Parts: sequence; C-alpha cells; structure tokens
Amino acid sequence: MFRKPSFHLPLHADSELDFVVPHFFLTEFDYARSLEQGVIDDLDPEYTHQYRVTLRRIRSLCSLLRELIPPFEQRILKPHLRIMMKKTNKLRDLDVFILDKNQYIEMLPNHKSSLEQLFCFIESERAYEQAKVTRWLDTQEYTTHCTLIRNSMLRSTQHEPVDSNVPALLFASQKISVQFKKVDKARRKISDKSRDSVIHSMRIKCKALRYLLEGFSTLYPSQQHKNNVKQLKL
Repeated sequence: MFRKPSFHLPLHADSELDFVVPHFFLTEFDYARSLEQGVIDDLDPEYTHQYRVTLRRIRSLCSLLRELIPPFEQRILKPHLRIMMKKTNKLRDLDVFILDKNQYIEMLPNHKSSLEQLFCFIESERAYEQAKVTRWLDTQEYTTHCTLIRNSMLRSTQHEPVDSNVPALLFASQKISVQFKKVDKARRKISDKSRDSVIHSMRIKCKALRYLLEGFSTLYPSQQHKNNVKQLKL
C-alpha cells in the first residue's frame, strides 16, 4: 500500500528560511526520485501522481519563495522541472480516466457495453504510455535533467543568505496574504460562462495558496489553518 508522506517545511519561529527552504527542496527532489522505481514497476498509479505532485510543488514554491533561491538557479530549476513533469502528463490523465471507470459506468448504465469497449482502448493506450515513460526514465537525457536540478539545489543550499531580518512567521504571513488576494481576485471573475482556461488559471492559483499553507503549517498550529488547507484540497 502506498503511503503518502505529510508535507511541511521543518520550521519554527526563529528558523533561517535561506537555509531551510533550499535544503527542503533537495529532500523533496530526492523523494520524487525515490518514486521512480514504483512508476517503472507500475505498482500503483499513486507513484506517478506523487512523483508529479512533488515536482510541481517544488517548481511552484521556487517561484512563490523566489527571494530564497538565487535567480541563476531558478532559471535552471523551473524549465527542467517542467520538462520532467510534462513527460508524465498523458500517463496521469489516462490513470485518472481508468480510476473513475466504475463511476462512469454507474452514471450511464445503459451504455455499459460501449463504455467497456472505450475503456479497453484507454487501458491499451495507458499500457503504451506506461512503457514510454519507463523508457524515458532510463535515458541519459533524463539523468542529465536530474543531475542539473540536483546540482542547482546543492548550490542553492550553499549560497550567501539574503540580508534580511524578516522573521519566518512574518515572511510566511506576507506570502500567504499576497497569494490569497490573487485567489480572491480571480474568484470574482468566475461565472458559469467562464472559459476552461480561466477556471484552470484559478485552480493553479488555489494550488499555489495550498502549497504555502501546507508548507508553513508548523508556524500555524491552529485547527482553522488545517481546515483551510483541507478546503483547498476539495
């Protein structure tokens, strides 16, 4: 059974964010790489999902917490992480379809036979895509992306800290407040006539807010904070 680890930055009120955040990214990246064998062996769709979630979270937080990562390293990290995620896009989409198979059949019981034929095709496509991802994970190109990312993260852990006396709690609160305002502004523009691209943009902003709330959760021990995170997962 796949066990999803909890996600939060190991912080307390006096933490030096310049030190904690780069080291945390390195730990997260190593965790993502530890999931590769589960993806290759096709043990559970959750391996692919958590691999993607972890890489996406690192990339998002690199932008959200940009003051804590040198600009040069950001220019390396973000594009290479994007490529690594993109290669598994279709596999994850097909996994989601298959995981919801019974739900679709329950919704349209009169079309069960046709739906089962459709899902046979989807499962065949999924097997092809799984093999494609497995080959990609074994290429020199993939190894190069991983090496560039990890070396960049290692350099980030060793760079001179930013001259800032902003306490961790204040920094976190400022970041969360800014992102919440972006979500609220986007929310006001949503209607039943909104295009898919507008809804998708809203979802990305909500995910970014959730990453901040989860990441800084040790600084906000209240139940209300936990409830806010759960609400954004819906």
